[in-house]
Amino acid sequence: MSTRASFALVSLALVCTGSLLAASSTPSQSPPSSPAANTGLPDGRGVVERSLSVIGSKEARDSIKSTAMKLTIKSLMGTSKVSLTLLEPNRVLMTQSVEGSAASSVEIGFDGTTGWMSTPNAAPRVLTPEMCAQFSKGADAQELARSLDTRFVTFTTIGAETIDGIDTWKVKMVDSDDIASTGAFAKATGLLRALENTQKTPQGEMTSRTVFDRWEQVGPVQCFRVLTVTQSGAKQDITFDEIAFNAVKDDAIRAPASLRATPPTPQR
Repeated sequence: MSTRASFALVSLALVCTGSLLAASSTPSQSPPSSPAANTGLPDGRGVVERSLSVIGSKEARDSIKSTAMKLTIKSLMGTSKVSLTLLEPNRVLMTQSVEGSAASSVEIGFDGTTGWMSTPNAAPRVLTPEMCAQFSKGADAQELARSLDTRFVTFTTIGAETIDGIDTWKVKMVDSDDIASTGAFAKATGLLRALENTQKTPQGEMTSRTVFDRWEQVGPVQCFRVLTVTQSGAKQDITFDEIAFNAVKDDAIRAPASLRATPPTPQR
C-alpha cells in the first residue's frame, strides 16, 4: 500500500474529511437554533446539548487533556492496526500498519511545530503547512462527538430517521464557514448515532456517512467502540480496541531529531 493510500486510510478512520475537518474546535458564541415551534420537532440545540450531557458533564469532558487509543480498521484494503496518541492543544502521533506487512508501516505526527511522515524504507520527511494545519482542527472522532457545540454554530432539527432499528432525530449543523453536516441522535438515549456530510472534490461531490455504535463508559465520559464509515461506496469498519485518557506524558510527541530545528548558538 502506498504512503498516500495509508495516510488517506488513517484520515478517514479518524473522520477527518470534509466538513468534519473544517469545523473549528475553537469555542464560539453561537446564535440560537432555528425555532422549532409548530413543527412538532425538538429544538436542534437542545438535541445536541442532551447528547453532550449524556456523554459526560462539561467538567468531565473538559478534564480530558490527552488520549491514547488503539484501533483495528477493516476495509477492502485489508486489516490495519492503528495507534493514536493526542495531546492538547494539537499534538498528534499516528502509526499504522497492514496486518502481515511490516513494510506498510507509516508514522505521521505533529508536535505543535513540526509535522512529519516516516516509513521503514525512507527517511522522515516534513509535512506541508496545509497538512499540519489539519491537526489544529481536530484529529479525534471521540473528541468530535463530545464537542459538537463548539465545532458548529447553528443547529436545526429537520426530521427523524430510523437507523438499524434505532429511532433518531436528524439535526442540521452548520459551522462558521457555512458548511453543513447532518447528525442523527437516538431518541431514547440522546447519543450520536450517525453523521453525514457532502463535500466538493475534484471528482465531484462526495458524501461520507459515519455510524457510531457500542457506546460505553470509559473513564469520565461515554465513548463509542465501533465506527462504520462509508464514502463513495467504500466501507470501513473501525473498532476502538483500547482507549485511555490523561495517561500520556507531556513530552511523548516529538518530531524525529533529524527534522527538529537546530537552536541558535548563544552569543558570548
